[in-house]
Amino acid sequence: AKLQALVYAYDPAISAGHLAAGFGSVEATNKNLAGDSAVRTSLDRLARSISTPVSGLTGKYNMLAAIGINLTQGGQLELDRTTLETALSDDPQAVSRVLAGDPANGIDGAMKNLISTVDSVADGSSSVLESRIGVFDTRIERLEEDELDLERRLEDYEARLRSKFTDLEILISQIQQQGNGLAGFVNFSNQTTK
Repeated sequence: AKLQALVYAYDPAISAGHLAAGFGSVEATNKNLAGDSAVRTSLDRLARSISTPVSGLTGKYNMLAAIGINLTQGGQLELDRTTLETALSDDPQAVSRVLAGDPANGIDGAMKNLISTVDSVADGSSSVLESRIGVFDTRIERLEEDELDLERRLEDYEARLRSKFTDLEILISQIQQQGNGLAGFVNFSNQTTK
């Protein structure tokens, strides 16, 4: 039941990463994360922690795949109950060592390795994802500064246009007054010559 819970917890996280950043022929649903190296690195590290033999273990049962926990082609986990039952009946201690390690001999099991991988990917300021979030935060700050700068420039441009428009209105008014004066002069000249 706990191993199935691992599968149920692992698969949605991997699917979310694949959907957000794209995977294989699946296009990214988040254009900002399309092909993102941090997401891909995180997914690769998780896959390696699942598929790599447990350091320090030897023999037939030295990795999760040997006890029925496999990665599919699409990066999802799959629990093969038949393989797990066979391993449990053949050597339950070996299955326990794969999962929990052998602390007496300084061997960490696959579950501790997976937890360590998750921590290195997602926990703490130096984690892969936190570092990437920092990059995005910096980018957002720059974009906000650029937006404020653009707003200031637009306001200045608007003020210059309004000033020019006002100057043009004054000029048009002066031209109209001169035109009216000339029209009056022409009318006066025509009346005096008759």
